[in-house]
Amino acid sequence: MVKIADGIRTFRCPSCDEYINDSMDSCKFCNTALDNANLSSLVEKQDNLNSAFNAANNLQIMAITAIIPMVLTLLPFIGIFALFGYLALIVILPVKLILWKTKFSNIVTDDKDYKTAKSFWRNALIIWAVLLMILIVNLAFRMI
Repeated sequence: MVKIADGIRTFRCPSCDEYINDSMDSCKFCNTALDNANLSSLVEKQDNLNSAFNAANNLQIMAITAIIPMVLTLLPFIGIFALFGYLALIVILPVKLILWKTKFSNIVTDDKDYKTAKSFWRNALIIWAVLLMILIVNLAFRMI
């Protein structure tokens, strides 16, 4: 949900899919009358979509950021400290991925932002899987 000012919230018009706010009686783009009974569900749906997008974006950023401590583990002295961050992210990321999937995977919409959010989630999962494989290979070679 995008807050413009106190009490005014935005959502997509059910007819033309443009963003409008809940203080309007009709859509300014297509002049469709807005039903006040349906308004709260539209605002809640938009809020849920925004939350899904933001959470998935944060997951992707977290996964990309996990590459930094992985690379830093190769450096002497700093590597041991970076290893703790790397391991923490390897453990935290799948938990957050599962939480996102359980909370937002049941959304039924054709919204392009939700499709982007699912793409962000998939990217984070792939990055995490690659980082986990690198960790396993790295630990296997250190034991040899």
